[in-house]
Amino acid sequence: MFVSPAFKAPVLSDREDRRSRKRFAYPAVVMIDGRPMPGRDISPYGLSILMPGPAVGDIVQVALAGATGETEAISAAARVVRVDGGPEGIIVGLEFIEEPS
Repeated sequence: MFVSPAFKAPVLSDREDRRSRKRFAYPAVVMIDGRPMPGRDISPYGLSILMPGPAVGDIVQVALAGATGETEAISAAARVVRVDGGPEGIIVGLEFIEEPS
C-alpha cells in the first residue's frame, strides 16, 4: 500500500512519546483488521505501521506472520496511540493491549 507523500495528515498525539524504548526494524507486511499494511518497527510494547484512516484511541486486531510458513500467525489487540504524517505516508503507532475477557 502506498500513501502519497503529498498527503498531509494532522499530527495527533494522545500519549507521551515513548519511542526511546528499544525498537527493531519490522519491514514485513502486518495484517490490521484483516488488511495488509506495511510494517516499520516493533518492540515488546507495540509497533508502527504505515496506514491511512485510524484515529487515536481506535482498537485494531494485529496479526504478525509466523517465522516460517509452518507456524501460526501471532495475533493481538492494539490501541492506536499516535498518528503522524511523515515522508513515507501516515505513520500509526500501536500499543499492544490485553483483550477484555
